[in-house]
Formats: sequence, structure tokens, C-alpha cells
Amino acid sequence: MKSPAKMLTDLVSRLAGARSALDELHDTDKTLRTMHEDLQAERRRLCGARPPKADLIAEAERQVDAIAAAWVAAHGPQLVDAIAGRVDASPAGVVRGIVEGNLLLVPFVFDVQALLALAPDPVKQSLRTIITGAEYAEGPPMSARAELIAAVDAKIADVEEQHSALVDQALALGIQLDLLDAVRSRRARAAYLAEVREHQARDLARTSRS
Repeated sequence: MKSPAKMLTDLVSRLAGARSALDELHDTDKTLRTMHEDLQAERRRLCGARPPKADLIAEAERQVDAIAAAWVAAHGPQLVDAIAGRVDASPAGVVRGIVEGNLLLVPFVFDVQALLALAPDPVKQSLRTIITGAEYAEGPPMSARAELIAAVDAKIADVEEQHSALVDQALALGIQLDLLDAVRSRRARAAYLAEVREHQARDLARTSRS
């Protein structure tokens, strides 16, 4: 039989081991929470970051060209007719002269679309100057965003799965750890929907019997 001194030594050793395991459990919880927060922040950054300036300039010029082309297609013939003038002939067909064209008679509104069509190069240069001079943190190209966000989402899902397993294992040992907010919300939502479906099934069963 162990002596009281030996029993006390063994007890202290087990308690020390339990304390160490508990500390490790909480440290893991904290680490996973920090990872989750960092990944969520990275996802927000990817969703909201402005694109590289070079990409933004290229996109601005593409839009100028597209808008200008659409304007020309819609108003080009009217512009040509106004500038060209017309032959002035009598009802009998006798040519009396040429009516000179008048650009001021073009029947269109001088708006932004017209400006882009009439002066695309100066507008592009101004846009390049403005974008180049703007101060902002450049994010990745928009063409790469979906893939990058999907990669972050996969990491978030992995961290959530690890943390949920940690919480469940801790609970089995009688230790209470809080779920991540996103996981807790999803579980609550799933439980609510399950309850709604159960009520609907019971109502349908009662209706079928009546």
C-alpha cells in the first residue's frame, strides 16, 4: 500500500498533468479562434479591395471604347447628315443649290456618352492620370478574386470543423467551450428549420387523417 506521502505526490502529479492538458485545450481554442478571425478578415479584404491600377486603367479604357462605339452606332448617321448638308431642289426636281451642313443642328444631347465618343483619347488620358494619382491599397486582379475567395472559404471551413470537433470533445469531458459565432448561428438555423419541417410534417399528417 502506498504511503500517504507517495499518494500525495501522485495526486499532485496527476493534477499538474490535468492542468497542463486544460491549458493546452484553451490554447488550442484561442489559436483556432484567431485563425478564424484572420481568415474572415482576409475574405473581407478580398471582397472589398480595389483592383491593381493597371487593371483599373485597362478597364476604364475598355469602357470608354465600348460607350463610344455604342454612341457612334446610335448617332453617327445623324452626325454625318448634319455635317454633309443637302441638295436643295424644287418640287419639279430643279437643283437650286447646296444647303451647307450645320453641326449645331445635330439632334442629340451632349452628355457623358457624347463626350466619350467625341474625345475618347483626352478622356482616357485624364482617367489614367486620376487613377495613377489616387492613393489606395491595390488588391489582386478582379479576375482572380473568385478563386482566391474560394481558397479562403475552404480554409475557414477547415478551421470551423477543427474547432467544432474540439468543442464536442471538450464537452464529452465535461468542459464547456463556446462554438465559433458562425458555427453557432448555422447550428441554430439548422435546428430551427428542422423544427419547422417537423411541425409541417405533423400538420400534413393530421390533415391527411381528417
